[in-house]
Amino acid sequence: MRIVFLKILYPLLALSSFINPFYGVIYYTFISVIRPEQLTYGTSSISGIFAIAIVSLFVASLVKGESLLASLKTAFFKNYFGFIGALCISTLISPYTDFTESMGSIYYLSTILQVMVFCLCLYAVLLRLVDIEIQRYVKLTVAFFLFMALWGVDQNIRGNALVEGLFGTSIIDRCAITGVFVLYLPVSIYFINKKDRIQKLFGFICFLIFMLLIMLTQSRAGFLGVCVTAMAVFYFSRRKLLLVSISAILLLITIPFIPDEYVNRIGEIKSQDVQGDDLTDYSSASRLLLWKVGAMVFASNPILGVGNMNFSKGSVKQASIVATNINQGLFDYTFGVDGKKGLSHTHNTYLNILVEGGILSAIPYFLLYLSPLWYGFKLNRKYKGQNIERLDLINMLNCGILGFMVTAFFANLILIDYIYWNLTLSYFLSHSFEVHLNTLTIQESKALDEAVVLQN
Repeated sequence: MRIVFLKILYPLLALSSFINPFYGVIYYTFISVIRPEQLTYGTSSISGIFAIAIVSLFVASLVKGESLLASLKTAFFKNYFGFIGALCISTLISPYTDFTESMGSIYYLSTILQVMVFCLCLYAVLLRLVDIEIQRYVKLTVAFFLFMALWGVDQNIRGNALVEGLFGTSIIDRCAITGVFVLYLPVSIYFINKKDRIQKLFGFICFLIFMLLIMLTQSRAGFLGVCVTAMAVFYFSRRKLLLVSISAILLLITIPFIPDEYVNRIGEIKSQDVQGDDLTDYSSASRLLLWKVGAMVFASNPILGVGNMNFSKGSVKQASIVATNINQGLFDYTFGVDGKKGLSHTHNTYLNILVEGGILSAIPYFLLYLSPLWYGFKLNRKYKGQNIERLDLINMLNCGILGFMVTAFFANLILIDYIYWNLTLSYFLSHSFEVHLNTLTIQESKALDEAVVLQN
């Protein structure tokens, strides 16, 4: 009965886009975070939910006259379109692409396209929203992730020690999961800084649960991401002494909950010799080996790469070259043995886009990250020390992006749609903030000229 109810409910909620595309944005955000297979306890009996949601949102945005064309003209979406366009070309012409795979290169390429369409609709809708509606969207999004973090804690208590597969079939790897909560951790600090007590309490709860979830994954990449995020938050903070005091209190609260396994794992952070016989950490050693092989694959296909999700197929030759002079156990662990599959990507987002998309995809992909960060940096330099709430939100979004980028150095997070949401939101807030201030400056200048004329 529950499945029948959800089969009816999901399409009806998707059609809410035609009432107001903003509702469609919220609905798509909801099903992307709290995914349908989670509410059906793993069953795949409800299909086509995302297709219906994104088609409804896009068509409704066209019918309702949302500024899709104006959004496309921004530098951000020019980079976004360039990244995906080049990746599509490299995938379609790659000899390694298997068009018959049900969950292969083409399938995951379509999901990347889907995320871009959502980000385009999100940007177009944001253009007409007032600040209170933007705040509501951010609050709802963080609340959805708080629900997932609480679910993750429950999963851990029930026996899922590393909280793997928290986001269903969408995000399985713990490094990716911890990257998601590193991304939103500073946004919880944004709510902590609010004067409203309820929002402040909401921020504290989110911060504590997000931190707990990050620790439960026992991800060393997540630990490094949190460290960079903390430094970025400290840099942007106007009340550094208060921040240090609150951080110390929160640290004292969370220390008793830190698992011993997590502390031991962080203490194991070190480089490994992939050629030695005394390897103690195949996890980090396999990354070094994958990076080495990935660099060789990129050197052989520098312009267009080997195509989306084709690293494992395109690296066979290079892997056989290095096989003769590395630890055999490490090689089997990394590339598979006796019919078992090895690791399917380079475990480094930046190297992975170079390998699979080549330089033509990598340049706009890197600019996609850098443009919101650079925009935010310029605004901070111009309005340093001023208490501007929108700038605070921009800074916290960018702090999360920086932490995510560090985590992404140790995993392939190209398919994580949440990072594209925050990049879109950060760029929008910075761009609209600058346009608004420039408009005010022009109006003030005109008013001053008119006053001078009248005075004369």
